Amino acid sequence: GGNGLGMRTVTSDGIRVFELSGAVPLVRLAATAAPVDTVMEGVQALLERAGQGDWAGSVVYNWEGEASAASVLGGGGQVTYVRPTGGHLNADVRSEGPELLVFNESYDPGWRASVNGAAAKVLRVNAVVQGVVVPAGRSRVEFRYRPRGLVGGAMVSAGAIILLAVGFGRRAARGRPPQPQTARDV
Repeated sequence: GGNGLGMRTVTSDGIRVFELSGAVPLVRLAATAAPVDTVMEGVQALLERAGQGDWAGSVVYNWEGEASAASVLGGGGQVTYVRPTGGHLNADVRSEGPELLVFNESYDPGWRASVNGAAAKVLRVNAVVQGVVVPAGRSRVEFRYRPRGLVGGAMVSAGAIILLAVGFGRRAARGRPPQPQTARDV
């Protein structure tokens, strides 16, 4: 098959799904990954490649002005992944050298990643998706999504609840009748 939308039977009782043949996988290792300094340079590089073909294998990644630390990545390896929820992805990677693991989910600053338990920089790949650099050997990569502003919003909400509770507590104390004093025999 070529590229196109088709139907595929997925169960013995005839359940069928739409399938886009020729689409790139959700998670993959880039055949080659070249650094660019800005998103616009990435877009320009992609436009230049438009007539040349290899969209699935070659990518560009935005190193955000740190091009001196960036390098061309790629070479080979294998990746398997599970996505337990929409905001969580785990991938196991075996690579021959430093690689760019591409996660074909829209780039968003709310995504965080770790490689072998250490925080990893999430890179903008092909101007619209994301990825992380993985070292040679075996790696465990985790992506988690937390919308920007979630922690700040939760703190504001918690503060408002505390202020309301304090305010209601004071109001309730003012509205109580005086408590009778009892004399103690000494």
